[in-house]
Amino acid sequence: MLVMPMFLSLSVVLLIFMNLFAILGEELFGGESVQPDGALCDPVCGDFVSWPYAMLSLIQVIVGNGWVALMYQTMNSMRERGWSETAAWCVCLYYLVFFVMVELLFINLLGALTIEIYLIEIEKMRDKKDEEDLLATL
Repeated sequence: MLVMPMFLSLSVVLLIFMNLFAILGEELFGGESVQPDGALCDPVCGDFVSWPYAMLSLIQVIVGNGWVALMYQTMNSMRERGWSETAAWCVCLYYLVFFVMVELLFINLLGALTIEIYLIEIEKMRDKKDEEDLLATL
């Protein structure tokens, strides 16, 4: 019974984090679609035109589904809109910060949560066994 609240709290924190980055990406890189007209999402699909598309793009980063190509596609789109070369590299910083934060922080938290649940269950089993041994001696 302790498992669901623990995973739910981690999921809520992840969704809040994704929401913040989606809004930031929409404000920084939104406006025009990154996808060329008539493109069939080759090699990746995603941009920051609206909040749902931004969330889709961030899910691609979390899953690792061609996020580097999406990053370069966003960088090229920003260059076409008149961003300087240095400013276009801020796109790279945005993607890398999100990737590192999610992959390192949240994956480690998920692993720690799994270990904590395992230890709680082991402790319950030990308490139950100790209780059974105590009842057997009476």
